[in-house]
Amino acid sequence: MSDAMGLCLADIYAGYRSRQILKGVTIPEIHPGQILALTGPNAAGKSTLLKAIAGFLPVRGKITLGTTDIAALKPHQRAGKISYMPQSLPKGVRLNVFESVMSALRVANKYATLNNRASLETQAAAIIEKLNLGSIALSNIDTLSGGQRQMTALAQALVGSPSVLLLDEPTSALDLRHQDEFMRTIRHVAASGTIVIVVLHELAMAAKIADRVAVLDKGRIVVEGAPQTAFRPAILADVWGIEADVSINLRGALHIDVLGPARNQEKFQ
Repeated sequence: MSDAMGLCLADIYAGYRSRQILKGVTIPEIHPGQILALTGPNAAGKSTLLKAIAGFLPVRGKITLGTTDIAALKPHQRAGKISYMPQSLPKGVRLNVFESVMSALRVANKYATLNNRASLETQAAAIIEKLNLGSIALSNIDTLSGGQRQMTALAQALVGSPSVLLLDEPTSALDLRHQDEFMRTIRHVAASGTIVIVVLHELAMAAKIADRVAVLDKGRIVVEGAPQTAFRPAILADVWGIEADVSINLRGALHIDVLGPARNQEKFQ
């Protein structure tokens, strides 16, 4: 599934028209099987970075996957290596879950014909079984719950077994139970050798799920490393403007207790 080496970002600049958002972002090699969480305040550049990696924005700098220069690939070649899952599926899609996965497979298999329809159906069934979506396989997408819709979107993103999976705030509209179920599934996806990069606002979730965390602010990387490194009290104060106690609980998990605004921080209006 994955290239021999990981994903590297070097001196990345990207933005929208005349507005520069990312300003020299560099992230050391993300290895197959690792989850990198992108965190930071609003407008820090998290989603922009994800779209730059996906190829949705013009980029200056270098993005490499193993020995492959990602920017030099044609769109369909890039899509075969990197898959992007948006925050939510569009409304009004008149397809059931199985049909939607089949549709994604046809796009991934650009030269698919009627002769290999049976093969695509087998692949779609395998993905649906892997994500435990069999009970809703014939349900229309617009009738699904938020958690079911996100799992369906994940099934679409996993067609073609991408080396890199990009997730933009995938749990923002989910309740706690479905957030936990979704992120456990992502952990299993990563364990198969996929590089996962996920944008998260929930710091506790990022600390729990991620092997590494990159904190962005104003289009730059403030810190990148293990959650214990990224979520130090000084970083939380400087970037988010909060005073917090950071500790390791009895299960070895990072715990962040927000106490209030950091000193010398203006009150949020």
